[in-house]
Amino acid sequence: MGGHGLGGSAVGGRLVDDERRDFFISYTGDDEAWAEWIAWNVRDLGLSVILQKWDFGPGRSFVAQMHDALRRSDRVLAVVSERYLASRFGTEEWQAKWAEGAGLVVPVRIDDVSPPGLLAGVVYVDLFAKSAPEARELLRTRLVELGPPTEAPAYPGDGAAGDRVFPANRAFVNVPDRRTVTGRAAELDALAAATDAAVL
Repeated sequence: MGGHGLGGSAVGGRLVDDERRDFFISYTGDDEAWAEWIAWNVRDLGLSVILQKWDFGPGRSFVAQMHDALRRSDRVLAVVSERYLASRFGTEEWQAKWAEGAGLVVPVRIDDVSPPGLLAGVVYVDLFAKSAPEARELLRTRLVELGPPTEAPAYPGDGAAGDRVFPANRAFVNVPDRRTVTGRAAELDALAAATDAAVL
């Protein structure tokens, strides 16, 4: 079932503006507390949402409001639980957006469940067994900050990137100039004498 859009207000269950929204929050009634928490935090990320609890009101057909919400939302954020997977309405909502193209359904799991069928191959955002700060960070990194980081990743070997000194660049200390042979002077003198004698 599907937050209150940024910059819009509801009149009779319908937003007075006709602007598009980033996400339609699809959930089942038993998970409404989760759906509202997610919708609020997605809004805090600067994204706009449509949520049934906030935006659907009396006086209009539920089906008409659902159709309007799905039409005006760029993507569906599905609040996935055992209850959601058993819900006919929840399935119809995410499947309606799925039919529009790839990448338009974002499953957010609040239970450790394995969605069947088409959702099985979709990358999830997992909030179950997470603290509230961890869950907020996951929503931020998965919904807003996808892509490469702004700084180079740390070198995964011994030491951080930039700190590791590779052999070709290492400065050695207490090592004589490689061009000078040191030690065993007597042996070298004998070898030189023998060579001179052989040449003569």
